[in-house]
Amino acid sequence: MSGQDNTKSHSAATGRSHGNSYRSSNTGLFGSEARSATDVAMQSIVAYIRDNHLKVGDPLPSELTIVESLKLSRSSVREAIRTLVSLDILEVRRGFGTFVADMSLEPLVNGLTLRITLDDDHARSRLIDVVDTRQALDLQISRDVIEHRDDIDGVFLGRLINQMKSAVMRNEPFMESDSMFHDHILSVTSNGLIQELSKALWRVHMVAVPKLHLTTKDNLEQTVDAHQKIVDAIVAGGEDAYRQAVVDHYEPLREALGVK
Repeated sequence: MSGQDNTKSHSAATGRSHGNSYRSSNTGLFGSEARSATDVAMQSIVAYIRDNHLKVGDPLPSELTIVESLKLSRSSVREAIRTLVSLDILEVRRGFGTFVADMSLEPLVNGLTLRITLDDDHARSRLIDVVDTRQALDLQISRDVIEHRDDIDGVFLGRLINQMKSAVMRNEPFMESDSMFHDHILSVTSNGLIQELSKALWRVHMVAVPKLHLTTKDNLEQTVDAHQKIVDAIVAGGEDAYRQAVVDHYEPLREALGVK
């Protein structure tokens, strides 16, 4: 990490951030009591980001500056940075320094996927939870979808459905077309968190289903038909029909999981 020093770094070097001590209290990163020097370093770095109103892409002070201001070992600070990188809170750009990352839901995707695929005894029940949550999010935006249906390109969605049908005939997956289909519908809602969660859970779903050998040609054909019902409901402007089409969309997977 490079020795970037600017006015933000100066705040850290003097141990102050907008009048507050750069080294945080003994409260853990997510509200629990800190248990180690690494915990203290993590919570202090997060406090610095928050107190200085850093945005995605903004640089942090140099490693040396952080070490000196926290009065902790370099190894603790490095371990804290590694952990925050794994959580997608920080990003290390070699030769340039450490920056605020985009804080995506990538750690959630990885964690949920592992929870499902590594535990055979609970894999199906955990995937059902993902399916239930995806369906709930889709239903939550049903009014937005119908109210803003003029912003949805039915012809574009129809082309994607045709791509799905062709893929099924070739006995191939259609993940890209499916992703584009749902992303296009999600684009009409102003709720960014629903968009992020829906996309994250879609990725978990698409990794877990093949690993659990739940995909068959029959349920893929049913899924494609359900996509067409979704488009038909949007074009007709019927919210109840759209909600039923959303439920039908997940029905083939529910049947494969043994759930109604």
